Amino acid sequence: MEEEITYNFKVIMTGDAAVGKTSIVKRYMTHTFKEDYLVTIGVQVSSKVFDFRGIRARMILWDVAGQKAFNAVVPLYFQGADFALMVYDITDRKTFLNVRNWSERVKEESPNAVMILVGNKVDLNDKRAVSPAEGYEMARSLGCQAFFETSAKTGDGIDEVFQAILRLFFLRRLKEIRGEA
Repeated sequence: MEEEITYNFKVIMTGDAAVGKTSIVKRYMTHTFKEDYLVTIGVQVSSKVFDFRGIRARMILWDVAGQKAFNAVVPLYFQGADFALMVYDITDRKTFLNVRNWSERVKEESPNAVMILVGNKVDLNDKRAVSPAEGYEMARSLGCQAFFETSAKTGDGIDEVFQAILRLFFLRRLKEIRGEA
């Protein structure tokens, strides 16, 4: 018999279309990468269970469509998020600048969500349009808890992003258990 889940927590993947949100989720969940993903329609949900010091938690990943056609339903997907990964493509400055809009939407729908900024596609460093320093500055200005650069294609940085989420989540829970929160 499977142990009972102590906590469920929601992680939303936000950002413009084609920045690699689905690829990041797929790389993390299955350690695979495909060049030709179909466009996400609405939302794709996946989950993974973790154990830490007697706490059993399920991370529920909501990969939210980045196309403007889904703008009306996106707020529904954002509600109740514990974490928001705001993803941009380091080779596309427009997706980086749009992170501010995604941040505002997250703050509006899930004001307590921990935000993390992710610059994806570092395997295309020779086509870079956004420097790491600009990413760090954007993360700081938006109040993000962390900034990472990743490549869903090679796997660089992917595990570190989700390890940071788990660390932040379990630290919060341990503080609650100890009555520190």
